[in-house]
Amino acid sequence: MHLRKLEGKGIQKGSLRLYSGFLFLVIVGYAVLSMLLQSLWMTGPKSDALLSKAPSLERRSMTNLGGMAKKSTWIETVSVDPRIFIVHNLLTEEECDHLVSLALQKGLSASLITPYGTNKLVESTTRTNKQAWLDFQQDDVVKRVEDKIAKLTKTTPEQGENLQVLHYAKSQQFTEHHDYFDPATDPPENYEKGGNRLITVIVYLQAAEEGGETHFGAANLKLTAAKGDAVMFYNLKHGCDGIDPTCVDKQTLHAGLPPIKGEKWVATKWIHERGYQSETSGGCFDKHPKCTYWAGKTPTECKLNPVWMSKNCRRSCKICQP
Repeated sequence: MHLRKLEGKGIQKGSLRLYSGFLFLVIVGYAVLSMLLQSLWMTGPKSDALLSKAPSLERRSMTNLGGMAKKSTWIETVSVDPRIFIVHNLLTEEECDHLVSLALQKGLSASLITPYGTNKLVESTTRTNKQAWLDFQQDDVVKRVEDKIAKLTKTTPEQGENLQVLHYAKSQQFTEHHDYFDPATDPPENYEKGGNRLITVIVYLQAAEEGGETHFGAANLKLTAAKGDAVMFYNLKHGCDGIDPTCVDKQTLHAGLPPIKGEKWVATKWIHERGYQSETSGGCFDKHPKCTYWAGKTPTECKLNPVWMSKNCRRSCKICQP
């Protein structure tokens, strides 16, 4: 009896040590994993799996109270589906003021739109704000802004359209619309340069004192941002091809609401799937982003699959000259 009692105590102590060691490993593993996920998140939105680790909306007011002399850029997830973010401290106040100054020098004009199903720019009755287009890499500041946006979105500056600076006076607005081109209704000429619009970045150069939000009706969101912050969203579903009608994200339907008090200035950058700035077509273009790869294979897909390639990869198969 005495021996069995001692053996039982030894077993009990051994089990306790084993359990304590296991618990310690679990705690250490959790801490390391948390640090890794936080590090990955702060580099920007990489995949849908990371979106659930984003800071909550409450984090914004806490961060802005810090009064830091040097503000860091960080991303706040507003919605996972559709993918909508607020990017804090993207531009400096000086950069914002410079873009407004350039727009005023260019001269503001009535906003133009491309009606659904057409490829013609017309003066809008649903978009009453004023606009000015800046030249691509117009000066050092514009180039720096374009580089920042490219780094943020993990694209290249050449994938973006020229910056469009928009001014909303009191009661001026842009009613509900999509930024993508719908392959089901729009002619291919609309997205021949660079493919479809993948991402939209709306930088707030000056927020209205009241009103002037960016309204996502389907997501039931009204967003505004501080000077230098940006609203960023994906027009295409994750991992999709912009020429596929099922890949456009219809939940990104949004509107620029009118300011009630004060005025609003924003700069919009539309980012395409491919090099928008570097591609010229003249009616000769590829309809798929992988055309160059397929045409360059040995043997080339232009000969292995001539019917489909001649219709969708005319430029890469050298059926026409841009």
